[in-house]
Formats: sequence, structure tokens, C-alpha cells
Amino acid sequence: MVTRILLAFFTCLFLSAPAVAASTSGSKNIFDEVDTLTCAQVEVVLDQPPIADDASVDARYLRRVFETYALLSRCALNKPTRVEFYDAVLRGMVAALGDPHSEYLNEEDLKESQEESTGQFFGIGTTLEKQPRVGAMRTLKVLVPRPGAPADKAGLKSGDIVTKINDRFVTSYKNVRAALEDIKGPRGTTVKLLVIRDGVPQPFVLTIARDEIKTEFYKTTLLPSKWFVAKIKSFEGKRVVETKMLETCLHIHSEYKKALKREPNIRGFVLDLRDNPGGFLDGAQCAVDLFATESLRGKALISIETRDGLKAHESTIDPKDMLRGKPLVVLVNEGSASASEIVAKAVQYYNLGVVVGTKTFGKGSIQIVMPLSDERTAVKYTYAQYLVGPTSAPTPVQGVGVTPNIFARARSDGSEKAAADFRESDLVGALPTSTVAKDLVIQRTKETNPALYTEIYNLITKAPFNMEVTDELLP
Repeated sequence: MVTRILLAFFTCLFLSAPAVAASTSGSKNIFDEVDTLTCAQVEVVLDQPPIADDASVDARYLRRVFETYALLSRCALNKPTRVEFYDAVLRGMVAALGDPHSEYLNEEDLKESQEESTGQFFGIGTTLEKQPRVGAMRTLKVLVPRPGAPADKAGLKSGDIVTKINDRFVTSYKNVRAALEDIKGPRGTTVKLLVIRDGVPQPFVLTIARDEIKTEFYKTTLLPSKWFVAKIKSFEGKRVVETKMLETCLHIHSEYKKALKREPNIRGFVLDLRDNPGGFLDGAQCAVDLFATESLRGKALISIETRDGLKAHESTIDPKDMLRGKPLVVLVNEGSASASEIVAKAVQYYNLGVVVGTKTFGKGSIQIVMPLSDERTAVKYTYAQYLVGPTSAPTPVQGVGVTPNIFARARSDGSEKAAADFRESDLVGALPTSTVAKDLVIQRTKETNPALYTEIYNLITKAPFNMEVTDELLP
């Protein structure tokens, strides 16, 4: 038996994938044969002479994969399924990139990802990232809780560290996905998280009720102060066929025109991108187009830096000039990431308005989700870093974020500090900032346009924003 399996395996080293399955008797493949061995018989397999020194690297590693599978599947105390072994190998291949935004998506992962992109799914509404150990404990770090989701309502904040899920240490889970499965559950049930927060002396428990997470991509309102406000929670990519515009942009444009009919003397436009984690590049493109003037037609929104160097991107500005000279204020904070940072930085780069808030998250990379041949699994990987502006003078986002023209933050008791201090550059394996681009020199509105600064100050320090202007405290 052992000899037959060894012969079959070494034959497989030099065969194509279809031939591997055919190289053993009947419909069984070599891994089926391994599953019939005892642990003692596996030890005989491992005791065979090594591959010759002149063998290919592929042959050496294929043998190591085979031997490791044989040893663990027949001798280890825990008994993962073969599919779990395969998934672990595929995840390990992607993990070799060392990139926090790249991952292998098995069938369940891909389905979940597709559900999230539609704006409707179940859970507590936050993203968790595996982090280094705290003492002896493996931990999960909270990225950006969705505004209004159960996690947000329960008080979970960006930068919080989760060490236990329902009294089970995170370190006991095989991987992040397994931990997330325990966080999910039917609507109305609860999950307990043991949380460590910077500035809080002791760990504490948050009990969060699970619910359906349905994203409302935008919300608009006209304030008594005659400022029109559009809150975009994330950038979707669904187009309206008749206009080719994205739904969110089309609706915001429509709502603004309706408001303008009711109140012709609208003072200005507030685009609220606070806690907007990003989304589709097309969404950012569409938002910039709404505010761009005719002089910017055909200008580059972004450039991309791939493994082959700096390249122009096909996205160029198609101006709608919706505001016709009225002032634009863009609100951001540490939870503004990716596509929302493209919008904010483009507003600064092309002098379209004033950015107000705190420094943004700093995610300037682009991911592709590439389905594999079975179309039931996929690999998400980072293929480029985006830079705002043309290739002749680009400015980065990755690792540096967007620095506001006016520094302001939500009024709080100080418990927001942990969230404010956590950004893309804190992620393990985060990409370095591009060396081919220079960050913008930020103009302070207080110095360049004192009258507008005063009006914005009076706007954001009152309801519904209730922000605290901190220009005098921050560089």
C-alpha cells in the first residue's frame, strides 16, 4: 500500500492536474489513498530518501505539501477536513503577500462579500483585522464600525481590540474567518465581546444584538441655515442605465435641484464623508464630477502605481458643475478611507472646496476580486496604489491620508482618542507611501479666506454637526 502510494505521488510530480486524478486506481486520487493509511504507515512515507539535489523547486515543495498533509491528516490530534486543509494552503499562498487587504475567498467568503456589496447582510456591522498578540493573546482589531449598525450603537469603536468572543479566547480560533462565524448569528440573538481600549484601565464586555445590516448609501437634507447636506455612507457602483450615472450621484443631484427650487438662495453644499470606508472607484469619480467645473474636463482624477511603474488611469473628470460657484465643504475623519479619500483629496488638488475634520485613514490601494475558474471562489489582491492627479504631478493617499484645511472633531469626553490614533499605517503589512509622489501643501482656510472660515466655523459648531474646531491645537 505505502509503496503504491509513493510511486503514485512521485509520478504526480511530473503530471498535469487532470493526470494526477487519473494516476491512481478507479476514481480515487492520491489524497484518497493517503486517507487509508495509519500514522505508522505515514512515518514510512516520511522516511523515504530525499529528492535529488538537482530536482526542481516545485518538486521539492510539492513533496513537502504531500508529506505535511499525510502527517497532519493521519497523526495530528485535531482532524480538519480535507477542504479545510486546502483552504488553509490557499490562504497561506495569499498571506505570503504580507498585505492586509489581500485574501483568498472560499465559497462562503465570496457569497458574503457579494452580499455586502449589495448593501444588505446580517451581522453586527464592523470589520475586524487580525493583529499581533497582546501578551500571550492573539487579538482582532476593530477597523470602522458601520454608522448606525449594532456594533456602533453598542459603543464599539475603531481601534478597539477584541480578545474574546462569547467567553472564547480569539487565540483558540483557527483563523479570522472562524472567529467571525461566531460573531454572526440570527437576528435578535446577542454576541459578547471582551474589549481592550486605549485609555481604559481594564478590559470590558460589550453585548451586541445581531441584526440585519442594510446600508443606506446616502441621505440628504436642507438645513435652516440654507446649507444643503449630503451624507454618503459608502460608494456603491450601481448605474442607472438611462443616464449612466451612479444611483447615489443621480439621487443627490436630483435632491439638490429640488432643494434649489424650494430655496433659490442655498448658501452652499456640505458633503459629509465621515466614517465612509470607501467602496467603488466609480462612486468617487461620480462624486468629483458633480462638483468639478468645466475647466477640469478631461483632467485626470487618479494615476496608478503598479508593479510596472506609474501609469495614467482611464478615469478622467466629466464635470457637472452642480454648485455653480457656491462653496463646497467636505467633512472627513479618521474613518474616511479609500474612495472617500480620493474625493476629499481631489477637492483639494483641484481647489473645488474646503476639507474639514481630522486626518483621514490613509488607504490608497486598489484591490481586485478575481474569480477563479470554478466561479465559486476568488482571490482578492492589491494590484496598485492610487495617486490623486495626473502622472506629471500626483499626490499620495496611502499612509498619509488627507490633511484637512480646517481641523475639527466631534465633541466627546476623550474616549475617541483610540479611534483617532488608528489608521492604515498601523495595519500589519501596510504598503509604504509611494516614493514617486509628493503630498499636497495644505492651505489653511483661516488664513486664505477668513470670511469663509468664519461661516464654516459657525456652521459646523452647531447642530447637526456639533463639531469642535481645533485649528489652534493641531499643526
